[in-house]
Amino acid sequence: MSIMASLSRWLPRFPGARVQRSAGHVAILWIGAMGGSGSVLLINVLVARALGAAEFGVYSSVYAISSGLSLAASFGIAQFWLKAFGEEGWAARRWLWPSLKAQGIIAALSVGGMLAWAQWGPHDPLTRMMLRIMILYLIGQIALEIVSAKLQLSERYPVLAIWQAAPNLLRLAIFIALLSGSLFPFTLLTVAVVYGIVGLLMVVAVIAEVARLLRGDFNLVGHDVNTIEAAEAEVSVTRVLRESWPFGAASVVAFVYLQLDIVMVNYLAGDEAAGYYGVALSIMTAAIVLPGILYQKYLLPKYHRWANHDPLRLKRLNRTGSFCSFFCGLTVALAIILTSWLLIPIIFGSNFSRSIPIANFLSLTLPFYFLSYNSGAVLVATGGIQPKLWAMVGAAILNVASNVILIPKMGLDGAIISKGVAYLVLCASYLLFVRRHFGPQIEEAK
Repeated sequence: MSIMASLSRWLPRFPGARVQRSAGHVAILWIGAMGGSGSVLLINVLVARALGAAEFGVYSSVYAISSGLSLAASFGIAQFWLKAFGEEGWAARRWLWPSLKAQGIIAALSVGGMLAWAQWGPHDPLTRMMLRIMILYLIGQIALEIVSAKLQLSERYPVLAIWQAAPNLLRLAIFIALLSGSLFPFTLLTVAVVYGIVGLLMVVAVIAEVARLLRGDFNLVGHDVNTIEAAEAEVSVTRVLRESWPFGAASVVAFVYLQLDIVMVNYLAGDEAAGYYGVALSIMTAAIVLPGILYQKYLLPKYHRWANHDPLRLKRLNRTGSFCSFFCGLTVALAIILTSWLLIPIIFGSNFSRSIPIANFLSLTLPFYFLSYNSGAVLVATGGIQPKLWAMVGAAILNVASNVILIPKMGLDGAIISKGVAYLVLCASYLLFVRRHFGPQIEEAK
């Protein structure tokens, strides 16, 4: 019997077992996420130390473009499944096959868009080739989103943690092997090839999981199998796209104010500036893994279920989550400020000392961004995806416009100011929309 199975049999015998089990699930997800994001951070360290600031800037920009297009290609379909199954239970299986058809169409369009940007964008031959190879990484990320949604619905958190960590751990292992040996040179093109190969392996690995999903061979936690009856037997691809686009748009817009600034720094301020900014941004990206896993992978499926069946419980958790998320963000920000002067030169190299003040100033936005995770999850679960999306669009437009204006005049300082203002606007908008949208819903539930 596995350790997790033994724990599951033991925990219910004691008071608070549900709380202990939930804490264990979150801990497992965090371990998996830290394995994955920690591997990304270590990959960034290896690339930065091996290739220098300028080439690290190119890598950071290409990686950000590929990640952003993978979000567009996913189109929020896997996230929509959480909502559909939360509302309909087993009856939501009717959405699966049309969703996969829609996913294929959007993925094909996204691949075409990436090829077009690689061909006609302002790139040198090396960057153009890297973008083409990274298409395989894009497709692998789509596959990972699909299997993650299936595992979230089944609450198979140990397996989900493995899926989260495995791709980046494999990439890290390959990079270490390449740097340790001399069989292949460690270049930017090599980095892109490794990302592409692992992405292709992800696609192959997900095929079996998708087949089981279509057969209904999975455990839908929180819903009786007898709820399989549905008012409608079938849905169209068009309806899937209509239902899922707000989730996909939200993911793409989130990328804009999270990652697009590194691309804009690369094109507006140069490769070296992007390298320094990329180091600071990689630290920020690792920091926001904590609330991202808690809300997106663990709580969001439950929030959807509680919003439909126990809204008062969700109201209590919203209050607690707001306080805890802000406090955790403040703690992480202080940790970065107190240690960056020592850790960045040691980990990335002394030539990246210019990244220290960038990381410190960016960390000041973390309490507000952590808080926005809690409010954003509540909005999505309670049917407020539209106001959430408008808030994100506003923050993204403000971020892009201020970057275009400030980066040419102020360089990296302009990018820092732009991101800070965007995060503050996003957090304030979420809190306002939660008060306006969620409050009346609770009164109706009473």
